[in-house]
Amino acid sequence: MTTRLITKQGVLVGARRKTKNDFEYDDFLNIPYAKPPVGELRFKNPQPPEPWLGERDATVYNESNLCIQYDIFKQKNRGSEDCLYVNVSTPKVPAAGLLALLPVMVFIHGGGFVFGNGLAKFENGPDYLIEHNVVIVTMNYRLSAYGFLSLDIPEASGNMGLKDQVMALRWVQENIEHFGGNKNDVTIFGISAGAASVEFLMISPLTRGLFHRAILQSGSALNPWALDSPDNIRNHTLKLAQELHYQGPLNDYRAIHNYLMNVPAEYIKLAANKATNPSQVKGVYFGFGPTIEKDFGNGEAFLTENPYELLKSGKFTKVPVMRGFTDSEGFIEAGTKPQDVKEVTTFKNYMDFWRYPLSTSDATYYNEKLRQAYDSYTGNDIERPAIDFFGEFDFVSGVIASSKLLVKHGVPLYLYEFTYDGSLNLLKALNGVNKTGAAHGDDTAYTIQIEPVPMLTQDDVIVRNRISKLWTNFAKTANPTPTTSPLLPLLWPPYSSSEQFYMVIDKDMSIRAKYADERMQIFEEILDKYHR
Repeated sequence: MTTRLITKQGVLVGARRKTKNDFEYDDFLNIPYAKPPVGELRFKNPQPPEPWLGERDATVYNESNLCIQYDIFKQKNRGSEDCLYVNVSTPKVPAAGLLALLPVMVFIHGGGFVFGNGLAKFENGPDYLIEHNVVIVTMNYRLSAYGFLSLDIPEASGNMGLKDQVMALRWVQENIEHFGGNKNDVTIFGISAGAASVEFLMISPLTRGLFHRAILQSGSALNPWALDSPDNIRNHTLKLAQELHYQGPLNDYRAIHNYLMNVPAEYIKLAANKATNPSQVKGVYFGFGPTIEKDFGNGEAFLTENPYELLKSGKFTKVPVMRGFTDSEGFIEAGTKPQDVKEVTTFKNYMDFWRYPLSTSDATYYNEKLRQAYDSYTGNDIERPAIDFFGEFDFVSGVIASSKLLVKHGVPLYLYEFTYDGSLNLLKALNGVNKTGAAHGDDTAYTIQIEPVPMLTQDDVIVRNRISKLWTNFAKTANPTPTTSPLLPLLWPPYSSSEQFYMVIDKDMSIRAKYADERMQIFEEILDKYHR
């Protein structure tokens, strides 16, 4: 069965679908939210979408409209440059204005800003959340060099992938009422690089009024992998040109830009990986990503100041926030760079992994403090202190430091730790880690349906239902537990500078305070002194 509706750009034909619980919804796939960034528009900031004539088939997605990438999880090349599309799933298209408009949840995928998508239906299923009567939007945004190279010129300014996200949110403002969504009730949520994106959207001057609540799963703009220096991004771009056999002067950015505009897209993808060489960089690192841009005075710059400074000074969009991390974020390092875990376990030279240089005396001082903090572990897994270090260095410390800055400026904030180890912990399985705990990103498949769905235990179903209820409660009321119920037996206290409460999400719920306080203070001290 199909459903028709009229958007600002033209008529869409979507499909009526059912969840496994027989909840019916209308699904509209592969909707353009910007002009395809191809030809003359390669590397440029996104442009508004063109209208189309007649009816557009939105019942299927097109694999070639994923953003061009090497998909690390699928281990294959996917997509093309023509990739600025959204999917919209709605419990009911409005009939003659009789239906109240529903809250909207916009999902931003992870993948280190170099892979991932929001388009492939079976990797971005709305099923768990939509049953709570919310409208779900998922999006693509340009990745790797296509979305994040920079030559310090307006035609290749950097952060294009983040500007794509802004364009998608503008599209939501202009169109979501046609799908039964309330444009004044938009929650943005994301995982990993998607969570860092949410925080970047909070601190960007381009996003005022585009969203009203934010959920961040295992990511922050303060994480070391989330922001690269302008020098690094520019040097990566110059190396990219050299990998592609550019032989002109390296200080002629216009000539480099003109050269790159004529290189086939596939070649850029391969060269971007060689230019950034992420496998040879210590710690979690993906390659091209967000940076601080040059301001050309055209009103299009996404980020021109340091994220830490913006958060500290209160220069950000103040909306209610729910965010968290998992208890074993560092499994990502154990799975992708086991040599790093071995190195820290053997030598305990923690400061070797910092992305920016510290003074010699500070490096010695803080390394000793970290050794003392992680040496207090008394369990049997000799790798555990190193895994905890990477989890906290790369993810948790940024999440908590940022949370403290947000609440200082009056932002209502709910913090969680996801500790459940169940059948939907897909990232741990993909990383091949055979240890107990929830890996980085392991809460993803409890919010977004990723197929094939494995056989679930009763506890898996309870945790999945609990998370979808918490997430949609927050999207509707800015409070994950407005009331208690058998599924949500505890009221979740907000995080504050003094109490620092956080909710532990497992097969049972519990409340703790001041996560690893001693270790967090070391990370925060370094961040405050040396942030870049």
